[in-house]
Amino acid sequence: MRGAPWRLTTNSAGLTFIELLVVLAVLAVLAAVAMPLAEVTVKRSRELELRRGLREVREGIDRFKVEYDKARGNAKDKREVFVQRVSVDRTGYPPDGPRQRVGHALVLGQSRFQCVRRA
Repeated sequence: MRGAPWRLTTNSAGLTFIELLVVLAVLAVLAAVAMPLAEVTVKRSRELELRRGLREVREGIDRFKVEYDKARGNAKDKREVFVQRVSVDRTGYPPDGPRQRVGHALVLGQSRFQCVRRA
């Protein structure tokens, strides 16, 4: 040991090449098992996000139907439906809260829509 300090002694603590290969093989097997599980988890989270979005769209359609039926029920002429002016904010969506009615009505004609000003 005096002549060559870089030489390893027989009782030195270290890993052999075979031990390193075994550890790498075990890690490769664990990674191979974990990858499909991770992919399934990502796919399920995307599907869940899409379901939430679909639920919001359905609720929006239901709210529109209720408001449409309410406006149509209040109209004197059953072909007449009031149009609401909706302003959008900087995000492109209407703000929450009450909306204002304007003096226009949408008359459902035979083959086309006409805007009529109501007095």
